[in-house]
Amino acid sequence: MAESTKSEISEDEIAAKAEMTDYYRRAYEGYWGFLEGRCHYGYTPDDHKGKFDMREAQLAMERKLGKTLGLGPGAKILDAGCGWGHVGRLLTEEFDYDVTGIDYDVERVRTAQKLNLEEEVSMGVARADYQRLPFSDNSFDGIYTMETLVHAYSLDVVLSEFKRVLKPGGKLVLFEYSIPPLDSVPTLPRYLAKKVIEFTSMTSLPKFTHGSFPEILTAAGFENAEAEEISKNVYKSWKHLFGHANGEALDNFVHLKWGLKYVPGSVFIWPARKELGYNICQAYKPMD
Repeated sequence: MAESTKSEISEDEIAAKAEMTDYYRRAYEGYWGFLEGRCHYGYTPDDHKGKFDMREAQLAMERKLGKTLGLGPGAKILDAGCGWGHVGRLLTEEFDYDVTGIDYDVERVRTAQKLNLEEEVSMGVARADYQRLPFSDNSFDGIYTMETLVHAYSLDVVLSEFKRVLKPGGKLVLFEYSIPPLDSVPTLPRYLAKKVIEFTSMTSLPKFTHGSFPEILTAAGFENAEAEEISKNVYKSWKHLFGHANGEALDNFVHLKWGLKYVPGSVFIWPARKELGYNICQAYKPMD
């Protein structure tokens, strides 16, 4: 198979992808833009002391991802949902990986390509939908998502595509959120959660219940699936962004941008931190 043959796309999927694109453009106008487009949370070790630095925490998260991949120099890696390409560039420069980034949003792809040229980093970037990957079977030694698999419109299809383009024995690494089953959540928080999921187009998030990742990956045909929950190592970045998000929400209100759509998700994350999870997941494509 030269590339995915899954070309049909429903009106609902088109609408979900449009909502996702709109969400990221709002986010980059807000605090993610303030963070130079590094659109992911940060990691602090258990023994961290002193002043919290969000940028350093984000870099630590990116390095943790590189170490979790654990592949040798020159390994061909797919960044599924690369955004502005910050993670892929760090992995290219510090781990000597051969990274290809894809993103659905053409503006994010253009920005990543521009930054690659400015920083003189040899990293391929292309507009693509990871439900319909434009790559041959057995193309990559590793694939990762950094808080982007939540946007998969059809999780089963995406994982099938990841498995198809991984080489036998190739490694999949996911840095993703988890939540309680929504039907176990009280009425008001459940309503707010569903609205946040809708406005951020995190279509697959309800499937990411606590402890579910090994089962999800095994059912998709991967082996040796495991997950490590590191939520407390992310708490400081959640708290940091809670302050920025409240300021952004107030600014939106002042400028007559009303409604939950204009309330950044980080407004809800810190208060609900004990109910939320952040996970490092890994699995392998079978050799046969």
